[in-house]
Formats: sequence, structure tokens, C-alpha cells
Amino acid sequence: MTHSSFLALRHELRSKALHQAFPAFQVALTDSYRAYLFSTTYPTMPPTSHKATKKGSKSKQKGKRPRSPSKSETEKGSDGSQIITDDAVYFFRPKEAHGYLSQWYASPFTDGTYSYDNAEQYMMHRKGILFAPDSPVTSAILETTNPRDIKALGRMIPNFDDTVWKRERLNIVTEGSRLKFRQSEALKVQLLATGVKELVEASPFDRIWGVGFGAKQAPMKRDKWGENLLGKALVAVRRELQEEAIGGIIDSEPELGPSSDSLGSQQALGGEHSLEDQRLPARGVRVSPSPTQAKVIFSLLFLNLILFYI
Repeated sequence: MTHSSFLALRHELRSKALHQAFPAFQVALTDSYRAYLFSTTYPTMPPTSHKATKKGSKSKQKGKRPRSPSKSETEKGSDGSQIITDDAVYFFRPKEAHGYLSQWYASPFTDGTYSYDNAEQYMMHRKGILFAPDSPVTSAILETTNPRDIKALGRMIPNFDDTVWKRERLNIVTEGSRLKFRQSEALKVQLLATGVKELVEASPFDRIWGVGFGAKQAPMKRDKWGENLLGKALVAVRRELQEEAIGGIIDSEPELGPSSDSLGSQQALGGEHSLEDQRLPARGVRVSPSPTQAKVIFSLLFLNLILFYI
């Protein structure tokens, strides 16, 4: 192969990789830009009008009538009924829609010391190392590849302490997901393609790692959801991959608190003001983008320009 042929082939491969990953980057950047536009175009919430009611009217009712979902929140079912919808990504079993997000999905990876066939095996093996590193059960987990059998072995680990497990479990599963998606380019592209959508394990049997409802019922039962720890772990890993992919430009989601950022500092100094009063400028004042927001806008334009020329 000549040098010119090699350069042409390398350019073609890079172009294909960029075309695959670009939609996810574009979604994340666009959402950041929209958030900036919203905060500047709508600086304050419009005042709420309260209509007077006659004595003896419906105002005497103890409870308020629940709000009906808007048209944007519903769609017609096959039988003509209304089905509440949302913009989350629901997953459960590995062979179903978005099954690659499941802990049981077959995707080999290593932590540098041990090799694992799936994220469930990593989770249960780390659980064994935490409570009984020398137990035969911990060794058996490494020798078993079936996720169902691995889960059963995980329940047999001796010296289990629920308090310790609750403290460590989310970090363990997040690290397992991190290894899983970092070591598979195909899975990484699929995860990035979810953009900024909420990731939800729609398991009707698990209210800790999932929400306790299947994908059909979950949107209508959001107020009764479980913890969805697996979904939260996946969102955290996706955020890391997005930041790495675009050079750390995307802002991290702000944490509310006095030490988290400038907003938190303002809350600590002026606790009598609401969150909306502190984060939004005065009515009619259009603020300039921050340096980070400016980078987001520039990166979105730059990525579109690159895609146009390749």
C-alpha cells in the first residue's frame, strides 16, 4: 500500500467514525444551547392569576382535580385509548429493546486483574470480594457465565452486611458500567446516541436497581417509581463519555448546595430567595453567554462544519 493510499484509507475510517458518533454529540450540545436560550429568553416566570370563587362553590372541595395530560404527553393506542408517554429510554432484558443497557447483556471486559463476561458478573464478584474474598462462592462467581446463576450465587455470599452494601453498591455498578462501555466501541456509540434522555430499568420485579414497573406502565406510574440505581449509574457513565468525546466542554449537571458552584454560594448567602430568583436575571435583561456556554455554541457550529466538509 502506497503512502497516499494509506492516508486516504485513514481519512475514510475517521470520517465513518465521526459520522457514527456525531448525532450523540450534536444532541448533547444542542440541549446545552437550548438551556441557555431558555434562561435568557424567559428570564422570569409569568405571574399566576387567581380567580375569585363564589362562596359555596367548588373551592370547598378538599382535594384538587388531577391535571389531565396534555396532547404532547399522550398518544393514541391501537385501541384508540390514550397512552401517557415521555422521553425516557426504557430497558429490561438483554434481548429486548435497548437490551445492551442491561447488566445481563453479554459484553466481555476486564478490570486489569479479572475478566468478566457481563456487568452482572462484575457486580456480584465485587460484592464477594467486599464481604468474603476467600469464599468459594466468590470464586464460583468468576467461573459462572450465566447471569441468572451469578445472581443466585451473589445471594449466597457470606458475611453480608446490608449497611455496607447500600453504601458501596452504586459505586461498584457504576464502575462496572464504565468498564463495559469504555471497552466496547459499539456499545459506547449506542450509549452516546441516547443523548440526554433519562435511562430507566423498567423491571417490574426490582425497585432498587429498577423502577418496579414495566415499560408500558412506568410512564403512568412515575410518582411511584423505585430508585432506578442502574439507570442513574448509566447516566453518570454516559456523561463522562460525552465530556471526553468533545474535550470536556459539556457542563456537568449542577449540584444544589452551598459549596457546589456560584449558585450554591448565592443560596447560602441569601436563603430567603427562591432558586428561580437566584438563577434568572431581571425581566427584560438579556445576559451574555458564559465562557463555557460560548464554547458549547462554538463547538456545535464547528462540528456541523466538519460534517459538511467530510
